[in-house]
Amino acid sequence: MRRITRAVNPIGKAMAGHRWFKLYGLLVHTGRKSGQEYRIAIVVRPFEDGFVIPVPFGPATQWAKNVIAAGGATVLWNGRTYRVTDPRLIDAEAAGPSLSGAQRAAAGRVGIATYMQVRIADGG
Repeated sequence: MRRITRAVNPIGKAMAGHRWFKLYGLLVHTGRKSGQEYRIAIVVRPFEDGFVIPVPFGPATQWAKNVIAAGGATVLWNGRTYRVTDPRLIDAEAAGPSLSGAQRAAAGRVGIATYMQVRIADGG
Protein backbone atom coordinates (compact mmCIF):
# COMPACT_ATOMS: atom_id res chain seq x y z
CA MET A 1 0.00 0.00 0.00
CA ARG A 2 2.81 2.44 0.83
CA ARG A 3 4.50 1.83 -2.54
CA ILE A 4 1.23 2.46 -4.35
CA THR A 5 0.68 5.65 -2.34
CA ARG A 6 4.17 6.94 -3.17
CA ALA A 7 3.61 6.25 -6.86
CA VAL A 8 0.10 7.72 -7.08
CA ASN A 9 0.44 10.68 -4.71
CA PRO A 10 2.24 13.04 -7.16
CA ILE A 11 -0.49 12.46 -9.76
CA GLY A 12 -3.28 12.77 -7.19
CA LYS A 13 -1.69 15.93 -5.78
CA ALA A 14 -1.69 17.57 -9.23
CA MET A 15 -5.39 16.78 -9.74
CA ALA A 16 -6.59 17.19 -6.14
CA GLY A 17 -9.03 19.91 -5.19
CA HIS A 18 -10.38 20.62 -8.68
CA ARG A 19 -14.08 20.54 -9.53
CA TRP A 20 -13.50 17.90 -12.22
CA PHE A 21 -11.79 15.48 -9.82
CA LYS A 22 -14.01 15.28 -6.75
CA LEU A 23 -12.56 12.08 -5.31
CA TYR A 24 -9.32 13.75 -4.21
CA GLY A 25 -8.76 16.87 -2.21
CA LEU A 26 -5.62 18.53 -0.99
CA LEU A 27 -4.96 18.57 2.76
CA VAL A 28 -2.83 21.48 3.94
CA HIS A 29 -1.55 21.02 7.48
CA THR A 30 1.34 22.06 9.70
CA GLY A 31 3.88 19.65 11.12
CA ARG A 32 3.52 19.45 14.89
CA LYS A 33 7.30 19.21 15.39
CA SER A 34 8.77 20.96 12.34
CA GLY A 35 6.22 23.76 11.96
CA GLN A 36 6.52 23.14 8.22
CA GLU A 37 3.48 23.33 5.94
CA TYR A 38 2.63 20.09 4.16
CA ARG A 39 0.26 19.46 1.24
CA ILE A 40 -0.91 15.94 0.56
CA ALA A 41 -3.50 14.44 -1.75
CA ILE A 42 -6.28 12.69 0.15
CA VAL A 43 -9.60 11.06 -0.61
CA VAL A 44 -12.33 13.41 0.61
CA ARG A 45 -15.95 12.46 1.19
CA PRO A 46 -18.45 15.16 2.15
CA PHE A 47 -20.54 14.20 5.16
CA GLU A 48 -23.05 16.23 7.16
CA ASP A 49 -21.25 19.46 8.14
CA GLY A 50 -17.77 18.41 7.11
CA PHE A 51 -15.74 15.63 5.55
CA VAL A 52 -14.65 12.07 6.18
CA ILE A 53 -11.09 11.26 5.11
CA PRO A 54 -9.66 7.73 5.00
CA VAL A 55 -6.48 7.27 7.06
CA PRO A 56 -4.91 4.34 5.17
CA PHE A 57 -2.07 3.71 7.63
CA GLY A 58 -4.13 4.04 10.81
CA PRO A 59 -3.85 6.36 13.80
CA ALA A 60 -0.03 6.47 13.65
CA THR A 61 -0.22 8.33 10.31
CA GLN A 62 1.80 11.52 10.67
CA TRP A 63 -0.60 13.83 8.85
CA ALA A 64 -3.44 12.61 11.07
CA LYS A 65 -1.38 13.29 14.19
CA ASN A 66 -0.54 16.76 12.86
CA VAL A 67 -4.16 17.67 12.12
CA ILE A 68 -5.30 16.45 15.54
CA ALA A 69 -2.48 18.31 17.33
CA ALA A 70 -3.33 21.54 15.48
CA GLY A 71 -7.08 21.10 15.96
CA GLY A 72 -7.69 21.45 12.23
CA ALA A 73 -6.30 22.08 8.77
CA THR A 74 -7.34 23.34 5.35
CA VAL A 75 -8.96 21.17 2.68
CA LEU A 76 -9.08 22.17 -0.98
CA TRP A 77 -11.90 20.20 -2.56
CA ASN A 78 -14.28 20.64 -5.47
CA GLY A 79 -12.69 23.96 -6.42
CA ARG A 80 -13.13 25.50 -2.96
CA THR A 81 -11.01 25.99 0.14
CA TYR A 82 -12.38 24.90 3.51
CA ARG A 83 -10.98 25.53 6.96
CA VAL A 84 -11.74 22.37 8.93
CA THR A 85 -11.77 21.87 12.69
CA ASP A 86 -12.64 19.31 15.35
CA PRO A 87 -10.68 16.40 13.85
CA ARG A 88 -11.41 13.01 15.32
CA LEU A 89 -10.61 9.48 14.32
CA ILE A 90 -13.55 7.20 13.65
CA ASP A 91 -13.90 3.58 12.58
CA ALA A 92 -15.15 2.17 9.29
CA GLU A 93 -18.67 1.65 10.61
CA ALA A 94 -19.04 5.33 11.58
CA ALA A 95 -17.55 6.43 8.24
CA GLY A 96 -19.73 4.05 6.22
CA PRO A 97 -22.64 6.41 5.48
CA SER A 98 -20.28 8.87 3.77
CA LEU A 99 -18.94 6.23 1.37
CA SER A 100 -20.55 4.59 -1.63
CA GLY A 101 -20.92 0.82 -1.59
CA ALA A 102 -17.98 0.47 -3.98
CA GLN A 103 -15.82 2.73 -1.80
CA ARG A 104 -16.69 0.73 1.34
CA ALA A 105 -15.80 -2.50 -0.45
CA ALA A 106 -12.51 -1.11 -1.81
CA ALA A 107 -11.52 0.30 1.59
CA GLY A 108 -12.23 -3.07 3.19
CA ARG A 109 -10.16 -4.91 0.59
CA VAL A 110 -7.09 -2.72 1.17
CA GLY A 111 -7.56 -2.78 4.95
CA ILE A 112 -8.58 0.81 5.68
CA ALA A 113 -10.20 0.75 9.11
CA THR A 114 -9.50 4.29 10.36
CA TYR A 115 -11.01 7.54 9.10
CA MET A 116 -10.81 11.16 10.17
CA GLN A 117 -13.96 13.20 10.50
CA VAL A 118 -13.62 16.99 10.40
CA ARG A 119 -16.13 19.82 10.53
CA ILE A 120 -16.15 22.79 8.19
CA ALA A 121 -15.45 25.92 10.24
CA ASP A 122 -18.10 28.66 10.12
CA GLY A 123 -17.77 30.64 6.94
CA GLY A 124 -16.17 27.57 5.25
